[in-house]
Amino acid sequence: MNNQIVSCSVCQEKSCASKVLSADHLNDLSNSCRTMTIAKGETILHEGSFTSHVVYLRKGLIKETIRGVDGKEQIFRLIKSQTYLGMSSLFGDTVNHFSYKALSDLDVCHIEIGAFNKLMLGDAKFTYEIMSSLCKENLHNYDKLLKQGHKKIFGRLADALLLFSEEIFESNKFVLPLTQQEIASFIGTSRESTARGLSNFKQNNIISIENSVVEILDKDGLRHISKTG
Repeated sequence: MNNQIVSCSVCQEKSCASKVLSADHLNDLSNSCRTMTIAKGETILHEGSFTSHVVYLRKGLIKETIRGVDGKEQIFRLIKSQTYLGMSSLFGDTVNHFSYKALSDLDVCHIEIGAFNKLMLGDAKFTYEIMSSLCKENLHNYDKLLKQGHKKIFGRLADALLLFSEEIFESNKFVLPLTQQEIASFIGTSRESTARGLSNFKQNNIISIENSVVEILDKDGLRHISKTG
């Protein structure tokens, strides 16, 4: 884990919110921000810890997790670059309600809460972008819970593969970012059911899979399973 100082005015990975800030407000943000490089596998925020900073993911991929009543880790969502982490916890409580673990090497920014809140109070456009991001996050969470409650296992697995392809990697060929056990946690099933689903998709020429490398061969077929599964 290494600390760096990067000026927000020259950063190429600005958030939608910071892009609307004036030069003076960008300078204020820079003075309250530190950039860190974090290795794959490390945890950025721990569930139950006090909220001390706003964390912005500049580069990389993260899994957001929560402990279930049985104590097992449940993966709630995957988060890609240019996203603020734990915003609902920041404004709704004083502790983090999720953990965030690096699925790749990361660049993150730690921003002082006081300075961040001052920007929100002083810049309506900045606040609008933050609130818009929060609303989209909540809608995504509602949609995921609704789908998990109504879809069967193959439909949920198809949803996950389409998410990896279309939103995370933007490619029909990608390395699975999660193990089969983690995919099972993500879609709410067992590892065995996940393995059977992947094998079924492979046998029906919907995907090819070699080790952890997946290629979607029949995206229309996968979308049909997602819709009817």
